[in-house]
Amino acid sequence: MLLLIAPALAWKPIGNLEVFTSFPTDVGLRGTFELPGRLRLTGSAGLMPRPYLRTINDLATRNGWYDDQTADLIDTALEDAWVLRAHVGWRPFPKLGFQFEVGYGWMGLGGGMTGAEVIQAETGYDLEWLFGDDYDFSVAAELHRVEASVGWEHVIAGHFLVRWDIGASYTVAAHARVQRQFDPWLFEDALDDMEEDAEADIERDLANLHTPILALGVGWRFQ
Repeated sequence: MLLLIAPALAWKPIGNLEVFTSFPTDVGLRGTFELPGRLRLTGSAGLMPRPYLRTINDLATRNGWYDDQTADLIDTALEDAWVLRAHVGWRPFPKLGFQFEVGYGWMGLGGGMTGAEVIQAETGYDLEWLFGDDYDFSVAAELHRVEASVGWEHVIAGHFLVRWDIGASYTVAAHARVQRQFDPWLFEDALDDMEEDAEADIERDLANLHTPILALGVGWRFQ
C-alpha cells in the first residue's frame, strides 16, 4: 500500500505559463498544470489576428472549399474572434519533455459589419432594386472544435520554457448570426429568409473548416 501512495506523497506541483502562437488561429496565453502521474490540464485564451484569418481564407479559396464571396463573409464573421481551449494530456516519460493532449476548442465573440451586396451575392436574393446597397448587416459566428496534438517542452535552467506542438483542429459544429441593421419598410419576410439562408451558407462552409495546429510557446515553469 505504501508503494502505491509514495509517488503521490512525493509529488510536487508543476505549472507552466506561456505566451504562444498557434498558426493559423490565434496568439495568446496558455497555462498548464501537471497532476500526479504526469497527467496535464491545459487551458488557453487568444485572439485571431487578421493575417491568420486571411491565410485560412486564401487556403480555402485556392482549394475550392468555398468562393471569394463566402471568404468575405467568413472574414467578417470571425473578425477579432476569441479562441478558447481546454485540453487534457499526458507526459509519459518522467525525464523527457514529450507530451500529447486532446481537448475542446471554441472560436467566437467576434464579428463585424458587411454590406447588403455581399449578403445578396451569397444567397442569390436580389433586393437591391428595393433597398439599394447602402444597408448594413452584422455577421458573427462561433465554432466548436475537437483538437489533438503532440509536442515537446524544453526547460532551460529549471524554469525557462520553450514548447512546440503539432496537430490538428477539427470543426464539429458551427453557428452563424446575420442580422440587418436597419428597419425595412417592406418585405420583412424576404429579408428574414435572406438572413436565414446566409446563416445556413456560413455554417455549412465553417463546418468544413479544419486547420492544423502549429504552435510555439515561451514561458516560465513553476515548481
